[in-house]
Amino acid sequence: FLALESHRLKHAFSFDPMLSMRVSNVDSLPHQIEAVYEHVLKKHRIRFMLAHDPGAGKTIMAGLILKDLKMRNIIKRVLVVVPGQLREQWKWELKSRFDLDFDIVTRDTFTQKGRTGAWEDDLLVTSIDFAKRDDVLRSLRDARFDLVIVDEAHKMSAYSYGRTTSKTKRYHLGEALSLSSKHMLFLTATPHKGDAQNFRLLLDLLEPGFFSAAGMIEDSVREGFNPVFLRRAKEDMVDFDGAPLFVPRAVRTPDVRMSKPEKTLYNAMSKYVAEQYNLATRSVKSHNITFALIILQRRFASSIFALTKSLKRRMNKLEQIEKDAEKISFEDISDNYAEKVDEMSEKDRWEEEQKWELITAAQNMDELRAEIDIIADLIQKAQKVIGSEAKLFQLKEMLESLDKTNPNEKILIFTESKDTLDYLAEHIRAWGYTVNTIHGSMGGTERKEAENIFKNDTRVMVATEAAGEGINLQFCRLMINYDLPWNPNRLEQRMGRIHRYGQKLDVIIFNLVAADTREGEILIRLFEKLEHIRSVMGNDKIFDVISDVVPGKSLAQLMLDATVKSKRQDKIISELDTIMGDTKDVTEQMQDNFTSRRMDDASLKVLQAVVRENSLVPEYSKNLFCDIVEMAGGSVERGDDYEGLTTNITVPKLLLPDDYDAPENIKAVFDAYAHEQISDDTDLVTFGHDMFDAALEWATSQFASDTMDGKTTVLDPTGRLDGDIAFFTGSVVYGNTGEQVSSHMIACIVDSKKGTAKCIPSSVILDLDWDYDDKEIKDDDPGDSEAKQYVQKMATDAVNTQLESYANKIADQGRTQAAMAQKYGLHSLDALLDGIESDILQLLEKKRRGIKADLAIYNKRQDRTKYRTARYSMEERIKSDTNLTIDHVT
Repeated sequence: FLALESHRLKHAFSFDPMLSMRVSNVDSLPHQIEAVYEHVLKKHRIRFMLAHDPGAGKTIMAGLILKDLKMRNIIKRVLVVVPGQLREQWKWELKSRFDLDFDIVTRDTFTQKGRTGAWEDDLLVTSIDFAKRDDVLRSLRDARFDLVIVDEAHKMSAYSYGRTTSKTKRYHLGEALSLSSKHMLFLTATPHKGDAQNFRLLLDLLEPGFFSAAGMIEDSVREGFNPVFLRRAKEDMVDFDGAPLFVPRAVRTPDVRMSKPEKTLYNAMSKYVAEQYNLATRSVKSHNITFALIILQRRFASSIFALTKSLKRRMNKLEQIEKDAEKISFEDISDNYAEKVDEMSEKDRWEEEQKWELITAAQNMDELRAEIDIIADLIQKAQKVIGSEAKLFQLKEMLESLDKTNPNEKILIFTESKDTLDYLAEHIRAWGYTVNTIHGSMGGTERKEAENIFKNDTRVMVATEAAGEGINLQFCRLMINYDLPWNPNRLEQRMGRIHRYGQKLDVIIFNLVAADTREGEILIRLFEKLEHIRSVMGNDKIFDVISDVVPGKSLAQLMLDATVKSKRQDKIISELDTIMGDTKDVTEQMQDNFTSRRMDDASLKVLQAVVRENSLVPEYSKNLFCDIVEMAGGSVERGDDYEGLTTNITVPKLLLPDDYDAPENIKAVFDAYAHEQISDDTDLVTFGHDMFDAALEWATSQFASDTMDGKTTVLDPTGRLDGDIAFFTGSVVYGNTGEQVSSHMIACIVDSKKGTAKCIPSSVILDLDWDYDDKEIKDDDPGDSEAKQYVQKMATDAVNTQLESYANKIADQGRTQAAMAQKYGLHSLDALLDGIESDILQLLEKKRRGIKADLAIYNKRQDRTKYRTARYSMEERIKSDTNLTIDHVT
């Protein structure tokens, strides 16, 4: 609230910063506003994961929360942690949408400013793979942030194997960030990898131990309580009129059959893989060979060209070993293959896989020579097929068909292999199409440029998984998967490049799979099952939660059994059916999925009406800013564009940041919608703009105290108000700590003649007339001390009654939160601590028997300390939530 009565600043304002904010497309994103209100702003301590759909505007969702918390002075220091290629994108979008200037922390920053200085600025963005490095992680443990936002949060992975937990470096980063920040917001489109323990450990970074007991997440949601997790599938997304925000999509898997030479190669390749696996079982490091064979099998599924390149690299290495009579030995890869891959960028993964594909099961020179001969034969067979394989012909026919049915439309083609990408780009170009690529060897700027080239210049883009994050291709609606990932999460991410917010046309996705291969048969069966479930449900929701229905680990294991271990195919298909369950069961699971809840459309429409009613009319902010500029010595030249909203302003130096040497001349507009129609050299000046905020800060410092002492006389144009209006700010605090929970502005009108006091909306000040003829009003109360005291007492009593009602509403929410935390959080933590105590006793017994267990005991004791601290903190929060009180009224 600001009123500058004694210096003739005649426009005052009272506003809810969330409701008056203007953010592009906010009217089309009600699910984001609901997420902010329902799951974030109602809580004092924000530890929250928002599982967004790809393309649902994650920077807008995060920015709404961030901006609102900043305007409420809840946060000041913010760290945003994102995949490396998204740093610039986040910086740009937070600036363009919310006028927040974030600095990017890189190795250069670290070198120039030192380990502590690198984190001293208030608004920072850094990459997850830079932050996880040992020296950087140590410095982050000493830093403190009010809010940490993590994009692609599922990358912070940990895995449980019985009583043992394996944590990736990214997960250790998550633990450090959890300790160094009060508020956390995780963003991910693929939170659940089909591994319940992996999911629980991710949630553990937000609320340690809260959902450690099996089935507790599901139970809590059935009771309408989930304090840390919200998921929205595309099918749930509607606008305020109930219309879907996302277009329909169709997933088609045409029947592709290998030619006779391809089948011969496939059979020879399968025999080689099976023999190598059997030889590998002799070694304690057989998993090394398994990884190498997986890579070869996936190269075959990608393209014969990619397979040939891998086989040639393998043969060259083996021949070098034979020539130099080297000892046949290779570095141990370790059992944690999934974790290693999850930690790597695509470029690093390719480099590692080129090392892994060279590992052999041969243990002597005779076996080595035999393997070289087999590989040479495979290469010879493959070279006869390259350029004529059935899948390549199918791709060409598909492009020609799309030329007829969808002329000139963009086409996105995905592959896992860089070799296949180069191979396809060459052929597609030879067929007469313009084509460009995106792959993991490209930096973030190069990828963004490639996105622009595809949008403006080329017809076809060939991309690897590197295009699965941070690339917005909703101007394209046709996608072809030339090969398919074994991880359903990656398939969801691929689809999300084109089936995202802003897509106007129905999306069509083609999957090219060789149906007469073992892995192809599994994938065909998978898509048939998914399509059947989709038809039963009557919508596409199944494709948004593939990873929930087909756990990634399970699918990968089935593919491994089929391609490397040569397990019976009918048994594998049966296992897939078991994993996916009965169609009826899956349908019911999707209808009542624990990670999804239908939006309350009716409440959203009420919220929309409140937003529109409480949004500050642009003329108010315009007149307020211009008056302050003139009072500070600047000048204003009113324009005629857009009903006078465009204004030429000379902003005086005292309202500008310190680095401005002279007054700044700007062309300003105060209406967001009008600004969209005006040239780029016009500033949108409103709350959040640096000059607007500087003007408010200067005016408050100069004149706000005058409103506490004087009395301003205004006219009510409606003639309904007569008396004295007093404005109050009341606070609700935690009784045990005194920390503020919420503050509320209340206005009260006192009619001294009638002896009445009535609370009214504080926004009434916007409706009062400050421009009037002094003769119109007779001030019959000169403001004597006794009269003022009377007005103050009457108003204070009325306001306290109003504030008690407001506090009771907040207290009801607090009691509900406390009861749920007691039931789920403390119960879960107690069970977890009991398990840790049991583990420690068993380890101590092993140590007594002479078995090495010191490291395991140390780790378990560290976990015990962590969860004991979490339990104490939860108990304190429960006390706080059940002990709310009114602090004071000002």
